[in-house]
Amino acid sequence: MASTLEALNISKSYREPLFKNLTLKVPERGLIFIKGPNGSGKSTLLRVLALMEPPDEGEIVLMGEKVGDVTVKDYHKYASYISYSFQEPLLLPTSVEENLRLPTKVSEQKLSELIDRLNLKQLFGKKASKLSGGEKKRVDIARAIIRETPLLFLDEPLSFLDPSYVELVIELIVEESSRRSVLVTATEAIPELEGNASQIVDMVEARRSAKG
Repeated sequence: MASTLEALNISKSYREPLFKNLTLKVPERGLIFIKGPNGSGKSTLLRVLALMEPPDEGEIVLMGEKVGDVTVKDYHKYASYISYSFQEPLLLPTSVEENLRLPTKVSEQKLSELIDRLNLKQLFGKKASKLSGGEKKRVDIARAIIRETPLLFLDEPLSFLDPSYVELVIELIVEESSRRSVLVTATEAIPELEGNASQIVDMVEARRSAKG
């Protein structure tokens, strides 16, 4: 199976090494689970893989293209391949409906499906700033999933969620991984995701190797 994304011997440090000479090949479909405690570098690794910040060393290859220094113009092109949900939802200061309809490459079928499954219709007219943490998270996850991109990045997708939606979001992640590349970070163990993962990256081990 071809790779959508490759990280070749990448390294990153903030005051101390987070990971060093890490190589990762992301297949066209499947789930990559990135685990570790707070501060272990999970979100940093995800941002590096998403080209939001450069590695200190090593190379990133996205959709077969070696990525160098990313300009604003380049990033818009590369971002068309990636849907991203941040750990803390970053919603526009508009209505929920506008937040869900503004992104590019939106699948209307997927949007309609997620409106029902995540109970979003009742939130459509509300300003995003007026939502609870769990409501914002549901909107942010839906906004990422409805974009038809080869790569889906989910940083701590279960954080802020109301308990009643945790199992549903796990189901959605597994479903998405059957048709595209999905990268998920998590502080806590999530057996259902780890059991479905084609690869598991342990950031504690990555840091230990970097220091060694």
